[in-house]
Amino acid sequence: MTDKIIYFIRHGESVDATLPIFQSKNSPLSPKGISQVQNVASRLKDIDYDLLVSSTMPRAKESATYISSASNKSIHISDLFVEPIRPNGIDGKPRQDAKVRKLRSDWKKTLYEPNSKRIGTGENYEAIMSRTQDALGFLSERPEESIVVVAHGYFIRSLIAKALFGDELTAQVLKRFQDSTDINNGSMSVIERRRFKDGSYIWSLVALNDTSHMNK
Repeated sequence: MTDKIIYFIRHGESVDATLPIFQSKNSPLSPKGISQVQNVASRLKDIDYDLLVSSTMPRAKESATYISSASNKSIHISDLFVEPIRPNGIDGKPRQDAKVRKLRSDWKKTLYEPNSKRIGTGENYEAIMSRTQDALGFLSERPEESIVVVAHGYFIRSLIAKALFGDELTAQVLKRFQDSTDINNGSMSVIERRRFKDGSYIWSLVALNDTSHMNK
């Protein structure tokens, strides 16, 4: 039987995403981003969920505010669900800056290289996997059966991959999953946990990158 369902919502488009710079942590939603989250908020209003969780990053919290208002739910804020933490010196910098692009490229490689050295303040594969495990554990252990989580594309994919593959998730599998799937702004992805009589359980993917609620 299904005993838990998680709705992952990617935040709306940010202002920085429309500019020729690398997105900063504090960028607010763009007008398009507001429209995206209003659409998904309208859809979630008809879903009887129990808990609304949001990343601490402003674009996620702002998105969650629209969902909260539509569904009359309070927001549980958690830094477990933030996007991968990048090294200092990337946020807000021009995309054409060669040094910044190299720093970002070198850092991104560490997200898929076990035992790689962390670059400055940036997370690496072990850090991301540890936080993914903690985040999935948080959702699993909450008493609520139906949870909405407003987070970020990469981390949503990491959570889904961890739920589906469990201990069999490797850096190579994670990269393939990240590269072969999309999580659009304002989209909904859904996983559910099915528990068996012997107490074991399995996570199943119900929907990935669902944008059917857009522009309705």
